[in-house]
Amino acid sequence: MEVFSCVGLYSEINQTRYIPGLQNLGNSCFLNAVLQALSSCETIIRWLDNTPFPTSYLNKNKSLMSVLLKTLKELNYYESTTWKQDICSPAHVIRALHSHGWVISSDEQDAHELFHALTTTIEEEMSECHSVSSLLDISALQETSQKDGELPIETRTKFRPSSLHISKLDSPTRGMLASQLQCRNCGYKYPVCFDVFDSISLPMPNSFWGHLRIQDCLQKFISTECIQDVDCKECSLRKKQNMLESKSNTSEKSQFTKWLVIGKLPDCLCFHIQRTVWLSNGIPSKRGDHIVFPEFLSMGSYVYPYCQQYQSCNVKSKSILGGRIIESLKTHISPSTYINSEKTPDTSVKSLNSSGNSAQKNTYQLKSVIVHLGDVFSGHFLTYRRGPLHTPAYNRWFCVSDASVREVSISEVLQSSVYMLFYERCHQRY
Repeated sequence: MEVFSCVGLYSEINQTRYIPGLQNLGNSCFLNAVLQALSSCETIIRWLDNTPFPTSYLNKNKSLMSVLLKTLKELNYYESTTWKQDICSPAHVIRALHSHGWVISSDEQDAHELFHALTTTIEEEMSECHSVSSLLDISALQETSQKDGELPIETRTKFRPSSLHISKLDSPTRGMLASQLQCRNCGYKYPVCFDVFDSISLPMPNSFWGHLRIQDCLQKFISTECIQDVDCKECSLRKKQNMLESKSNTSEKSQFTKWLVIGKLPDCLCFHIQRTVWLSNGIPSKRGDHIVFPEFLSMGSYVYPYCQQYQSCNVKSKSILGGRIIESLKTHISPSTYINSEKTPDTSVKSLNSSGNSAQKNTYQLKSVIVHLGDVFSGHFLTYRRGPLHTPAYNRWFCVSDASVREVSISEVLQSSVYMLFYERCHQRY
């Protein structure tokens, strides 16, 4: 968990009239940064606008989805809005979060944690409005899923686990991870474990050769991990048989390989860079390494089945390359769901990534960047984002720091010290 805090540092006036700034309501730069970043993601605004919510529900309950949609439209100067002004306020979003029990304190505020609060609250509102009350409703949802063109997951049962159901009702940021344990001694594979995510927290590898690339962080994220001293079911059965034959009571532990892949890519892909490290004396510190990231990012190498082939070739060398700690993801994804497949578990993973053979569908374009200035104890969040959607200024870039807005070049954006990245899937060739 990051421990970045923020304070209001800038109060310059808006230098452009392309996009409005946001008021700082007392160290609210972390919220302003996330709102500005989301405002450049057309898939999120379109999803909020087209989600089949009863209008009476939105008006009566003042849900987060309602006020978030209104705020994101304000930040894009939509023609349908009548509040075109240089500075907007995030007060409605804060009140909506308060109504859901979120406490926004005056210290230890973090943009990634706020993003997680938004996605969690939206999921809660969706579950309240689209709750399943009977088996007939479950059948209806399955029929809708099949009409949407989703590929089924092969399981022993006919029904798909609800936590793995990704449809048009889910947020565009919703994706899926798949992990599996395999015994190095006998080759036994545990069932595939699926986890949904709305953002991916990327670890930073050690930098020995200069600047890091976002691809280096992704490669470390999917790298296999060697787990020592694990009881293997298959090995235990064989050992019991051997002990009966040889009358020996010796027991040995097994080594397991744990791999992780991206099983389902979302339409809006959010990355969080884990810059906080803990020193030997227990004091947190922020890594300031520059991470090179492109405007167009190909994710084909990090989804099934390509990355699984890479991992299988590097299993024996992981004692040299080192592994990574996956537990850090558990604060940003839902509880795991296990699938007991009669066939090879890899088949279930392959069915998730229906676009795995399409390079076009696995290519993403940069939409916004969140930067943290300062150290782990204090600082300021700002956002680099594109211009208003559906306008000639959309391909221009702007730096937004609370109420301050200025136009910048794409080179300045790519040279920034990134903390969060927002990409959207490309639906046409570039």
